[in-house]
Amino acid sequence: FSSFWFKKFIVDNDIKSVYDPCGGWGHRFIGAASSNVPYIYNDRWDLSVKGVKAISKLISVPVTAYNNDCTNFTPLEDYECVFTCPPYYNVEVYSDAGFKGIADYSEFIKQMFNHSIKLSTNVVGIVINDTFKSNIVNGIGDNFRLTEEIVLGSTRAVSHFNKLTTVKQEVLLVFRRCTNTQMLS
Repeated sequence: FSSFWFKKFIVDNDIKSVYDPCGGWGHRFIGAASSNVPYIYNDRWDLSVKGVKAISKLISVPVTAYNNDCTNFTPLEDYECVFTCPPYYNVEVYSDAGFKGIADYSEFIKQMFNHSIKLSTNVVGIVINDTFKSNIVNGIGDNFRLTEEIVLGSTRAVSHFNKLTTVKQEVLLVFRRCTNTQMLS
């Protein structure tokens, strides 16, 4: 993941605060820190959380960091944007068992959104392998509409991010909260 993707997203969308429910190794934190945007980090894996806290000390930029399961955790803070790169189904396994099936993965995505999106959230950015785009679109709910799809890169090479897919393309999906008029149409 490139921190430059996130920094561009912040600038292009005039983002003032972000929550990242699947924070990962800290690349998005670095993008937020270099943009002077308050960033709320969460990751279920304690090693990732420790790493982000170490990055925070190294670059002397504070981070609000949580170590929780994003499917049942909502930070107390308000934020206008959710931006994350969730697991790519079972391409990377984040628990001993992984997801039991694609329906289990879809439920994970839905619950991640249910616990991440607040009334203060107006923009959602998700980096995902194109193969799982429909899981994201179907999981976000009716209050948000997909407004942009940006191809971040493609490859024929096999890696830990695309070993189970035939489409090896990373995309950034940008969703915006619907107005009452948009929701009626």
